Amino acid sequence: RDAYSPALLAEVLEAFRRLPPERAEALRHGRVREHRVQTHLPWTAPFDALPLLPPNLVAPLRRALGDSFVLDLVTIVEVAPGAEAQEPHRDSPSEGTVAVHVPLHPLDEASAPLSFCAGTHVMPSEVAADLLKEAILWRPRNETSRQAKRRLYCGGRQRTEVIEVEVSAEVAKNVRVADSRLGAVLRRLNSAEAQQLTWRIGDEITHVDGAPLDGSDGWEELIDAAMVAVPQPQLQVRLERPLDEPLPEPPPLLLVGAPLVPGDAVVYDSRTFHWGMEHHGAAAETRYVLYANFKSSAGHLGVHPDTGATPETVRAARAAFQRRLLEIRDGALGEASRREL
Repeated sequence: RDAYSPALLAEVLEAFRRLPPERAEALRHGRVREHRVQTHLPWTAPFDALPLLPPNLVAPLRRALGDSFVLDLVTIVEVAPGAEAQEPHRDSPSEGTVAVHVPLHPLDEASAPLSFCAGTHVMPSEVAADLLKEAILWRPRNETSRQAKRRLYCGGRQRTEVIEVEVSAEVAKNVRVADSRLGAVLRRLNSAEAQQLTWRIGDEITHVDGAPLDGSDGWEELIDAAMVAVPQPQLQVRLERPLDEPLPEPPPLLLVGAPLVPGDAVVYDSRTFHWGMEHHGAAAETRYVLYANFKSSAGHLGVHPDTGATPETVRAARAAFQRRLLEIRDGALGEASRREL
């Protein structure tokens, strides 16, 4: 709270709205989704007076990025009335980037605030890929893939109970399975012996003899190997059974960045899964938020690296703001060192 001067932010917003359309177009930078427009700030008044590094942001940035942190870019993102919610996404897959989200007018849950899946900045990419696959292939019928991604990234997976079954290869060969979100799901039990065990149709096999099961092909390969083994082994099968209960609502890791007022700042690791919510409501107007993105070093790619298509106006403004941040950072770190002595 109170990271920035509301009066200065109001001046910035008014000046931004007055930018000639051709000037604003020349400052467009980076791709954003769902009726959102991102514009780099020009290095002119009053934008060049922005306090890029308020005192209460120095310590968090040092902890996250180290003392050599630099500015990546400083932009304003506009969201038009009626804009849909975004896909959940990461701004960067790489460690070493932090975003500061600063509303330029009051934000509530109807004015496209950000939603976050707390803690997902440390989620391994392999886990994220598995959740994406689950959202696309194995979501409930009344849920879209976008809704499923938000739920799953935010820790709202269907709860299960664990079942342990010991089964001979001879009995296991009469069990039919299909690929599933956790391994292989039981589809048919084609013998009386298989039907007498505690597993049941719909259970998902996750491990066999302590090793993770990779789909239905993996199950068939295990059975084939067990059938020719001498003596035939007993297979230790671990299954998970979905509990008969609603999906978590809201999911446990969900955080909504609202309500906020000018002067507030939301600071987050750019690897965090998040999305802009929909912009609706009877009195909806274009929503404006300032973003200052920081990275651990000048060599880091950041969230929107320059390309051959980056306009020269953006390159020049970006470089000017970056130089100004270095001056402010060095002064702030020098002051911090003197206080620590």
